[in-house]
Amino acid sequence: MWMLWEPHALTNDDRLFPRPTFRSRCQVRKNQPLVGSPPITKYMQCDRTVTASVILLDGQDVLCEGLQLKGTVGENPCRKLWFIAPPVLFEALTDPFSSSSSSSSSSRQSPLIETSTILIISNSSPSPVAMRRRSIQSSSSSRHLDPPTNPHPRRALDWVPIIWHRIRALLQVLVVGVLRKFWGSFRSRPGSTSNREPAVDDHNNTSMGDLDCLPTDVFVQVLKLLGPKEAARSGLVCKSWKVLVSENRLWVFFLTHGKHPFDTVVFAETHLTSGPMMYFDHSQQISFMHIFAERAIVPGSIIVDGGSGYCKYGWSKYAAPSGRCATFLEFGNLESPVHSRLHHFFSTIYSRMQVRASSHPIIVSVPICYSEDTEAARASRRQLREAIYSVLFAMNAPAVCAIDQAVLALYAARRTSGIVVNIGFNVTSVVPILRGKVMHEVGIEVLALGALKLTGFLKELMQQRNINFQSLYTVRTIKEKLCYVAPDYDAELRKDTKRSCEVASEGLFTLSKECFQTGEILFQPHIGGLHSMGLHQAVALCMNHCLAAEVATNDGWFKTIVLAGGTSCLPGLPERLEKELHKLLPPLISEGIKVIPPPYGTDSAWFGAKIVSNVSTFRDAWCITKRQFRQNFRRISGD
Repeated sequence: MWMLWEPHALTNDDRLFPRPTFRSRCQVRKNQPLVGSPPITKYMQCDRTVTASVILLDGQDVLCEGLQLKGTVGENPCRKLWFIAPPVLFEALTDPFSSSSSSSSSSRQSPLIETSTILIISNSSPSPVAMRRRSIQSSSSSRHLDPPTNPHPRRALDWVPIIWHRIRALLQVLVVGVLRKFWGSFRSRPGSTSNREPAVDDHNNTSMGDLDCLPTDVFVQVLKLLGPKEAARSGLVCKSWKVLVSENRLWVFFLTHGKHPFDTVVFAETHLTSGPMMYFDHSQQISFMHIFAERAIVPGSIIVDGGSGYCKYGWSKYAAPSGRCATFLEFGNLESPVHSRLHHFFSTIYSRMQVRASSHPIIVSVPICYSEDTEAARASRRQLREAIYSVLFAMNAPAVCAIDQAVLALYAARRTSGIVVNIGFNVTSVVPILRGKVMHEVGIEVLALGALKLTGFLKELMQQRNINFQSLYTVRTIKEKLCYVAPDYDAELRKDTKRSCEVASEGLFTLSKECFQTGEILFQPHIGGLHSMGLHQAVALCMNHCLAAEVATNDGWFKTIVLAGGTSCLPGLPERLEKELHKLLPPLISEGIKVIPPPYGTDSAWFGAKIVSNVSTFRDAWCITKRQFRQNFRRISGD
């Protein structure tokens, strides 16, 4: 509970606002207007003490919270505190009607509060703050109490923020005046008040003057302009305002205009809040105000998506990975759980991000490896996870979250169940996932066909046509710019296809049939001299296994196929795969198949980790600490 605040007057999301600390104290007289900003609780009358709450604005910063009015109340109870809009104008008003039988002007103007004590409380860290003295004259009392002198004189540069805050406060008060005049003229129109429902109909707590009759829609629009923090604080004014502020439509607006897409936020907060267990009570009503408050305090995390070919890393609060590196060149095979290699890998990431390992939680994508459902494969997967946790905790990471790469790619597509087709650097994996758990018992299909094979095949085709190039990097660049997957391979052969692109410092390259022959080896590996089943055959086999598996869920969970990996970005691949599956599978299975292209291109797994890292329950539901790791690693590892 904040000092001078009633517990029931606090919002459930008070964690949006830091707890204040005492700063200083001053004395004022009755009826002194105070310029400040919310929050304000509903006041109470307790014998001879009336308690309310404001934020005072001194000449430099908004730093004062808490107003306690003490003095002789007598038979005139405190009638109201007057609220306009933040930064607001608060007035301690006298009761215009005297309870005594005398009707003289002296009784009507008798002071409600002789002397008030204002306790100044600051949200900021302790620092010398100059308070502006107020010389307040009172017609009803001869006493005059000055605020204590400031022992810290202002420097010349301190006047810059002082002048800025005073101008801002003046402008906002002027805006409030314009709003009141507009609303007064609006109400004066014939029939204007009879057709609108007032936004505030509860006058038991606080009277808002002209703003009592503000229509709900107008009031909500004002709250949208104020922003989420000020809107939440406005809910502390009275019960009726609290009800309006707590409505989902206001916080849906704030979430929609936030950093993350609204549909992604809804997916994360309805499916990922319970962690890897994937339990969610759909009968529970969602409070978007609570979701906004919880997501606002989630700490920033480091995301590392380390594949066998390339690694992406960056901050969870950023829009995209901040760095990339070639894993196979710098660190070797990360799937081999050698502590020295992993330590070198994570040390390099921390160094390039210029951050200490102990400062932020870290999310690591676990590569798809040891896919067999055998005891040896389970032990190898557990050993890899244990090596990741051990190395990171040895580097003093505060919390670690390790999730399968295929699961993260599925989350990026806003799904928790389906089949992920990950075309990696060396191999292609077809991974069935149910409620966020890799179904090793169903079976993972692995093809010895990856991005490196496609690049090598294009290199051979270019050499056959005597097209000169300097390096394999040039071939990879041409593959990414020109290659595609034909909807019908035989029909495409009869066409005269030519495409050109320019590679920096190497000139212009023109390809013909090589443009679609490169991607065709995904469906016809024999073209490239590979003895393997095609991609569509591996997916069909996995779907048959999913259909035969006895799982307590509906039969269509495996009909959603999500593509992942850099090579999966080849144009035409989703359409061709869906077409081949319809030809290969019986209607019972093929009906309702949906192939989803990579939602974030080559960075699907990284963005899936980003979604997890911003969940309101991320630290508690997804991360483990060093102590938890030592106590029960076998359960955490998920094998």
